[in-house]
Amino acid sequence: MSDDLQTPVILTGALQEALKFVNTSLKMLKVLQQLKDKALKRADMKFMKLGTRPDTFYSEQATRTLVSDISADLVIKIYDTTYMLHQSSLLPKCGLVRRLCSDSSDFENVPLELHDMSGGADAFEICAKFL
Repeated sequence: MSDDLQTPVILTGALQEALKFVNTSLKMLKVLQQLKDKALKRADMKFMKLGTRPDTFYSEQATRTLVSDISADLVIKIYDTTYMLHQSSLLPKCGLVRRLCSDSSDFENVPLELHDMSGGADAFEICAKFL
């Protein structure tokens, strides 16, 4: 008879422990979700900084033009492919192009020719997407 009287007390204690466990688990899940959100936000920011969007360039015959609201002011030619780019993003990050532009007095109208580029036009385009 005494065992029957203790059963509700034991069950109440077990239920309270189970609720504590669930509450603790929910708090941990919220913290993990916040950490995940922060990590994704950082990854998105890094992705945006690199500019690796697959639709960065569009083609018109052998001319690859950077998709942007700003008009292109730098022309780079690699073999048969011409790239229309922006000085503001390329010159601060590429010493070779900066030097070639400083050597040429009229680089806006004359394309810079980089025919000896290692990897050719495909490699240049991949690099240009990161700028």
